[in-house]
Amino acid sequence: MKIKSTVIEKYMELCPKSSAKCNSFSEIEDKIIRAIHMGKRTILDAKSYRVNYYHNCFIVKSMKVVDMYKDVENQYHVAEHLKREYDAEVLKVVI
Repeated sequence: MKIKSTVIEKYMELCPKSSAKCNSFSEIEDKIIRAIHMGKRTILDAKSYRVNYYHNCFIVKSMKVVDMYKDVENQYHVAEHLKREYDAEVLKVVI
């Protein structure tokens, strides 16, 4: 999945604490991809959908993350154990 550079910039602006923990843009991309995989999807049209992950919303169009914004009214909470399971599965694939 591709991520527009403007989305990475918005992530750094909207999520400064999370971004500060990252040592590179690729780590921020990994966080965005995890949010896309674990968040709640809402179909917008045939080629695009919105993903809610906590207060962050990502717009995915044709397998590319094209926008990001905050939506505090429609938060989607992901349990910590699910995030740990996802991370363990991704680490297995990487190793």
